[in-house]
Amino acid sequence: GMPFVKQGNTQSGAPYYKASRAEKYLYHDPDCQSSQDGTPRWILDGQRPDVNKTHDLDGDGNCDYIGRIDSRDTTHPPTSGEWTMLCEDGHYKQQFVVLLEGSTTTTTTLAKGATSTTTTSRNGTQSTTTKATASLSLNGACTYKRTLNGLIFDVVSTAADGSPIYKARGVEEYIYHDADCDGAGSVTTA
Repeated sequence: GMPFVKQGNTQSGAPYYKASRAEKYLYHDPDCQSSQDGTPRWILDGQRPDVNKTHDLDGDGNCDYIGRIDSRDTTHPPTSGEWTMLCEDGHYKQQFVVLLEGSTTTTTTLAKGATSTTTTSRNGTQSTTTKATASLSLNGACTYKRTLNGLIFDVVSTAADGSPIYKARGVEEYIYHDADCDGAGSVTTA
């Protein structure tokens, strides 16, 4: 799934959300064509909604989006229903979509290795905790693995020998100590 985090509210008071790892937005638009007689709907779009507009929030003058579900409820998108989705072949198709309510956690490295973790529920309620841990920033990887450059690795666990296990934020990449990496049973030290 693609987690969405509440960003704020539009002019109508409806919340809008942004995907945590992509430029995708979920918002309510009372009239996406600016025709004054449009159908109110929740829209999944690649354009950030203009929170100061009352209709056609993406400003394209059309109902051009990734997906939509008609709804007059501006408090939150329907948790399940038939969405009209733009599919691979360029045609819109009916897709049953389920939105699971949950919370997201964002960890930010602060000065001197402390981290601040903010948990945000779908309704926008936030709680913040701070704990001291060390993070690593990787730079200098070869061209083949250049996507590793700039990644931030946080401690996520501890190995059996007590050494930390680091995981990159947003991707499945790890840094850890393995005294017996070839599995031969012999431990070498540098």
